[in-house]
Amino acid sequence: MLRFQLIAVLFPVCLCIGGPSANTQRTIAAFESSTFYKSMGKAKRDSWSLKTGGMNNSYSFKDPDTQDPLPSLSVAFTTVGPQAKEISISWLPYDSKVKMTPKKEGQIKLLLQFWGTPELADQVISFARDNYKKNYPNSVGASPKTRIGSLSVQCGQTAGDVYLSWSGPSLVADSASVPGISKKASSSTQPEGSSLKLKRGTIRIGMTSDEFVKVVRPNEVVSQKVEQDLDHPGSMRVTKSCSVDGKDFLVVLARVMDPGPYLVVGIKK
Repeated sequence: MLRFQLIAVLFPVCLCIGGPSANTQRTIAAFESSTFYKSMGKAKRDSWSLKTGGMNNSYSFKDPDTQDPLPSLSVAFTTVGPQAKEISISWLPYDSKVKMTPKKEGQIKLLLQFWGTPELADQVISFARDNYKKNYPNSVGASPKTRIGSLSVQCGQTAGDVYLSWSGPSLVADSASVPGISKKASSSTQPEGSSLKLKRGTIRIGMTSDEFVKVVRPNEVVSQKVEQDLDHPGSMRVTKSCSVDGKDFLVVLARVMDPGPYLVVGIKK
C-alpha cells in the first residue's frame, strides 16, 4: 500500500491497471530476422514450457572462435506470450578456456541491437570482460545482478561455460491505449529511440524520474497511465504522454531494481 501511495505522489493522476504492452520487437520472428541471427549461420532451435509460465527458446550455433564441429554457442530467451522478457548468450570451451574476444564482443553488440538497447553495448561488454572469469559452482543465476542503464545484467561461468544474460527494460505501451495522446503521436511511424533532445535538455534511457521532471514539466504531461509491471513484481510502470516544444511523444518509467529509483526505460517519438 505504501508503494502504491508513493507512486500516486510521484505521478498524481487517475490510475488504470492493464496488461503488458504488445511487442513486435522481441519475438521469435524478430530474432530470426535479426542481424545477429543472420550473421551466425545455421542454427538448431529448441523450446519448452516453463513451470513458472512462458516458454524457453534456445538456439545453438557454431562458435566462430573455435574449431569445434558441434554447436558451442547458445542464445536463449524466455517469452511470455510473444514477448521476450530476458535473454542470455553462452559459450562452451572446446580446445581451451573461453576468452572474451572481439568476435564475442561483436556478438554481444548485435544481441543488444536486437534487444533495442544498442547504446548500452560498451558498458555491457566492459562488465562481461570484468566478470566472465568469475566462477559460480552451481549456476551463474546465483551471481549478483548489476544494473547497467535500464538492464539487469549477470555474467560469470560454471564448469568452464561462460554465460551473459540480461532482462528489462519494459517496452513502451501502444500509444493508442494511452488516453489523451494526440493523433500525431499515435499515428507516428518513428521507432522507439534511446534519447530525445528538447530545449530544456535531453531525455535518455536510464535517466531517473528526478532528472526527467527537470526536462519535462508537469503541465507538459498530457496524460499518463500507471500499471503493474510484470517484469518487476510488486512495482509499477508509468507511461507518460507528453507534448513539449511542439513534439508529441511517450515516455515509460519503471523501477528496474528494487530498491532503486524509477528510470526512463522507453521513449517513443
